[in-house]
Amino acid sequence: PGGSSPGGATSSSTELPVDDPAAVHTYLGVAWSGKQKSGGWGIVLSFEGLQRELSGRADGQSSNATHLLSALQALDAFKRPLPVHLYTVSDYLKNGITSWLAGWKRNHWRTASGQPVASRELWQDLDDRLEQLRRAGYALTWHVADKESDLPLLQEARALARQELGT
Repeated sequence: PGGSSPGGATSSSTELPVDDPAAVHTYLGVAWSGKQKSGGWGIVLSFEGLQRELSGRADGQSSNATHLLSALQALDAFKRPLPVHLYTVSDYLKNGITSWLAGWKRNHWRTASGQPVASRELWQDLDDRLEQLRRAGYALTWHVADKESDLPLLQEARALARQELGT
């Protein structure tokens, strides 16, 4: 069960359709070190039995910003308009994209309480990319997995993020 949202994205937090054969399954993993003030991100894309892995570092970024960077990197990896399921453990990322983004834009990038949106530039980049993908015919569905999820490809994405961070 998911609801429609701006940018052609839907969201789900209960069922995880990891076996949908017609879709690209995209797993987003993040590791963050408060001591280093740095994050690592990892992505595993899976389609028709093939996998592609991406990873990188986000030095000087918050944990939430690292989640946003992982999503941007994943969205840039799509090559053709297919259904896409994106799996994250970040409620902040999923809710921002599926629930809060439209309001932030209406409020000139201010939250409901009137505060500036944190990581505004990353959110604007995400919004632009989501709009490009929507116009190109992509159907994106965002899912939040439990932080203790045993989804193998989500665990693999998280391991890639930890490798980048050096932990």
